[in-house]
Amino acid sequence: MDHFNIGGYHIKGYKEHDTMDGVAYVCTIWREGRKVGSAEQSGRGGSTMLYFADRAEQTAFEALATSRPAREYDDFTVPADGESLVEELITGWQFDRESRKKIVVRTSRKDDLGDLEIKGFKAAVSPAVLRQLKVQDPAITHYWETGKGWKAL
Repeated sequence: MDHFNIGGYHIKGYKEHDTMDGVAYVCTIWREGRKVGSAEQSGRGGSTMLYFADRAEQTAFEALATSRPAREYDDFTVPADGESLVEELITGWQFDRESRKKIVVRTSRKDDLGDLEIKGFKAAVSPAVLRQLKVQDPAITHYWETGKGWKAL
C-alpha cells in the first residue's frame, strides 16, 4: 500500500488522544521502508519531541524540513522545521485514512481558522463522480489521492 510521503518520509503507528490542553500523539517516522525515528507530543502546549536512530538520520530529516517553505497564515507563520514536517506527514496520514472511506476534497473557501475548507463525500473516486462534485460545488479545487496527496480537479 502506498503511504503519503514527503521526500521519502512517511509515518506509521499514529495514535492520538485528547488532553486538557490539546492533543497528545505518538508515531514512528519511516524513510524508504526503514524506521528511522519517532515523534511524541504531550498535548500540553510544548514542542514535539523527535527521536532518531542516529545523528545522520536526524540531520537528513532536518535538512528536508528546513528546505520546505514556512506556512503563512493571516496572524502568524509556522516555521519550516522538523516539527512542522511531522505535522504535515500526520495530516497526510489522516487524509489517507479518510480517503479510503470517502472522497476528500479541498475548496477555495476558507474555514473558521483561515485554512482552505476540507470536505468529505461518501462515494468511490471516479472521473464521473469528481466531475459531478465539481459541477455541484465549483469552489472544489482538489481531491486527495490516497498515498499521493492533493490532485487538481
